[in-house]
Amino acid sequence: MYHAEALILHPVTGRKVWLLREIPTGEFGEDWVSSLVVVRKHWFCTDAELLLAESIDSTARYRALRSTLKTLKFKNAWASRHGRIKRYRVA
Repeated sequence: MYHAEALILHPVTGRKVWLLREIPTGEFGEDWVSSLVVVRKHWFCTDAELLLAESIDSTARYRALRSTLKTLKFKNAWASRHGRIKRYRVA
């Protein structure tokens, strides 16, 4: 289960940043397994920029992340690694 914690919202541009952490038990205070930062560029943006993704190495974690991004109303996601951009379809 990924928990999305909103960190920043710029009221003019609509840029919003979330911290997503996978907490296996679903209870706060427990150790998290994987984490990443998700950025929305502006108010009407449906693309999620994934930053600092850590320990997302199984299909179950990928599916849980995808359902969390759907909940946050994203349609596409993208991440950059070693200078290459990888795109993911969420919806």
